[in-house]
Formats: sequence, structure tokens, C-alpha cells
Amino acid sequence: MCLHVYSKFTTEPLNTFVKVQRMKSTYPKKKKEYVQLFFLKKTKLREINKIIYWYYLGIMYEKGYHVPQNIAVALDYFKKAYEVCGHLQSLLKIGDSYFSGSGCVQDYKKAFDIYHILALNYSNKIACNNLGIMYEEGLGTDVNLAAAQNWYKVAADQVKYITFRKIKLKLYSSFLFFLQ
Repeated sequence: MCLHVYSKFTTEPLNTFVKVQRMKSTYPKKKKEYVQLFFLKKTKLREINKIIYWYYLGIMYEKGYHVPQNIAVALDYFKKAYEVCGHLQSLLKIGDSYFSGSGCVQDYKKAFDIYHILALNYSNKIACNNLGIMYEEGLGTDVNLAAAQNWYKVAADQVKYITFRKIKLKLYSSFLFFLQ
């Protein structure tokens, strides 16, 4: 009886001791994996921080925050942020620069291509709205009111409100319908 009680109490610490020994033998391997994971995450964070750094440097030069305003330099930083890792907000800024001609030569075709990439691949609501404007006014493409209305609808569906351009185009298209 006494031996039974003694063995009952000793098996629990023995099992714990065996578990601790097993953990000690595998701990350096796990520690190495944690260290590798830490450095991998740190490297990824550095890359992300570089992209954010380039994007916000572009914003600073675009708006003139604490530096002289220089849109051409801002455009270079936006291009760098997009080329390194595909920062989409930077690509939108590049498209806006080509659309307005600020910091570079105005090129509606390049702006149209950039907005088209953002709208089709990433469903960017601003790019969809800008494509509607470009189709409506024939900037960088032929005038196509049906495509313009479609892009306005896509943009409005994403934002959950109706844009003024969409209302204007709807009234214009219904006016054309009554003239026929």
C-alpha cells in the first residue's frame, strides 16, 4: 500500500521531468527557428518601411511639408515606391500626375493605362471614377458614354453613394433617349 502511494506520487514528477528533458533537447532548434522568423519579419518590415518612407517622402515633396514643394521629385519617389513592391497608392499618384501634367508632361494615354490597371486588377474606386471621366470627355481614349456610365456605376457601388458625374451622365443619357 505504501509502495503504491509512493509510486503514484513519483510518476507525476517523473513524467514532468521527462517532458522538461524533451523540451530542453528541442528548445535550441525552436529558438533558432524563432530567431530566423524574427529576422525574416524584421527584413520584411524594413522593406515595408522603405516603401512607406518613399511614399511619404513623395507626399512631403508634393505638398511642400517641411521641404520645398517639388512635384517632379515627388513623382520620382512615387515611382520608386511602386517599382520596388507595387505600392498601389503610389501608382494612383503617378496616374494623377500624368492626368494633370504636374511634375511631368501631361499624357492622358499613360494616365488612362494606369487607371485601367488599377480599376480592373485592384478595383480602385478613384481609378474607376477617373476612367469614367476619361471615357466621358475622350481623354486618352475615344468618347464612350456607355463605358463612362459603367465605370461611374462601379465607382459608386464601391463607395455606396452616387457621384455627381453619374447623375449628370444619367440625365444626359436619358435626355438623348427622349430626343430619338
